[in-house]
Amino acid sequence: MFLLRKDASDTKGMERKCFKTETPEDTNLIVNYKVEEYDPPSNNCTRLPKNYELHIEVTDNDDKIFLSRDYPAESRITFTVFREGDTSICLSSKNPNKFKWLRVHLDIQAKTSNENTLKERKMDTMLLRVRQLLDQAEQIKKEQNYLRYREFNFQ
Repeated sequence: MFLLRKDASDTKGMERKCFKTETPEDTNLIVNYKVEEYDPPSNNCTRLPKNYELHIEVTDNDDKIFLSRDYPAESRITFTVFREGDTSICLSSKNPNKFKWLRVHLDIQAKTSNENTLKERKMDTMLLRVRQLLDQAEQIKKEQNYLRYREFNFQ
């Protein structure tokens, strides 16, 4: 949760807040947010009108914009990051003159794609099977050495 405030020297109105998150490749990012008008003296929040818009811009670590849209005061955004690196999520108000303070509740969740998860599980299963086979081969080798030893002593 953070606050956006109107800056008197900024003609665009509300300040822009950016958050960076490091993401592996092929990661689904889910961003849930809610914006409310905030009154510092009373420490109260009120709902914003339905026509309120928040501009959200998402860039990769090369500052290439792959999402730039206006959204309502409360929403959920889902997108996929295809390259590994820092992803920036920037928020700014589209209604600069109406509200002095805004409180923003932000929840960012990163989930790897199902393909990666399945590949990791298959790899883990394969590694486990390889270890089992190596252990089994080691056991057979020990048994053969023991049989050779017994044959040698029997003669």
